[in-house]
Amino acid sequence: MDIISLPIEFDKEKIESRFRLVNIAVQRAKALADGARPKIETDYKKLSTIALLEAVQGKIEFITGEKAIEAQEAARKRLELRKMLEEERPLDLDVEDLSVLEKDLQQYMKSKSEEELDIEDIFGSEENE
Repeated sequence: MDIISLPIEFDKEKIESRFRLVNIAVQRAKALADGARPKIETDYKKLSTIALLEAVQGKIEFITGEKAIEAQEAARKRLELRKMLEEERPLDLDVEDLSVLEKDLQQYMKSKSEEELDIEDIFGSEENE
């Protein structure tokens, strides 16, 4: 029988409501979709079902209340800092590397232009007929 079709029983001391259970399962399903490994062995294939099972079995660590707000704010600040650093970071290309790339590009373009034949060379001109 599928977990979704059964009434879901969970530890109400850890997870105080179905709303919280759904939120935990949604966040875990997103993590699974991003490549996280399941914390339980199961025959289920749907990420949402696996996430719900993990939440019901207490395999997922989560925080609530003031700690969750603080953790969310810290994560937001780290993300903003990372974005600022990436924007300020100059491209690390040496002039020598750039000149090598330019030479390679010129060589590539030259070989391509040599390969391309004029349409008149392929079919001949109208004057030859």
